[in-house]
Amino acid sequence: AIFGGDAVPESTGLSTIAIPVLRAGDAGDALGRVRLVDEAWLRRFSHKPTGVSIVMVEGDAMSPSLRDGDEVLIQRYLANENLRDGLYVIRADAGLLVRRIALEPSRNRVAVLTDNPAYPNWDGLLRNGVQIVGRVIWAGLHIA
Repeated sequence: AIFGGDAVPESTGLSTIAIPVLRAGDAGDALGRVRLVDEAWLRRFSHKPTGVSIVMVEGDAMSPSLRDGDEVLIQRYLANENLRDGLYVIRADAGLLVRRIALEPSRNRVAVLTDNPAYPNWDGLLRNGVQIVGRVIWAGLHIA
């Protein structure tokens, strides 16, 4: 028994899937690290679990929504997908950044936003000038 609970069955019949773990400093999509995740749980958030990655949040630009050390699941973005407002992981000179994207559809532009007012927002960027890695579909927060 674990922590006084029921005994864990030896064979659970669970199916796991290996999810790549990306970090802000990763060059390209470094796939050296993976985490095994229950496939049924993952399918609650993604219709295409093989297109999911885990990204570690670094820094406090998205505080208070996300903090340093939190993890997000992203659905990797394909160029032909429709972009919509939401949280995304983008690639910048500093590496991978979690940011909020707001569309300006009449101008084919986007704003890249932080939740922490100490960090600048990037307004009026050309849509194709922002390299989107994936859309955030789940966040694991550290409670301290």
